[in-house]
Amino acid sequence: MYRNQIALVFSDFGLDHLYLKFEVPLEVHGILNDPETCEIMEQFLSVYDFNSQETLLFDEFFTHFKIFKRIITFTSDLPIHYIDLYKPSSEISY
Repeated sequence: MYRNQIALVFSDFGLDHLYLKFEVPLEVHGILNDPETCEIMEQFLSVYDFNSQETLLFDEFFTHFKIFKRIITFTSDLPIHYIDLYKPSSEISY
């Protein structure tokens, strides 16, 4: 069930080729069986740009996803647009 939802999320962002490339590693790491992953994956793909011409390895993708998921988990009471991922921590005012 979650596999189809995550495949649809990748498709919505025009990243079908990444899903096909990473489907097996995503399954092995348990991402396709996690009920909360679909929403987090959608937020992740909306923030990151994977349309560049550079080759993307699964390890790079998975590392960025784990970091993003941890940020979202620790700041779950804040909507994604309140988290400025592009500013160094020294520039963020509290």
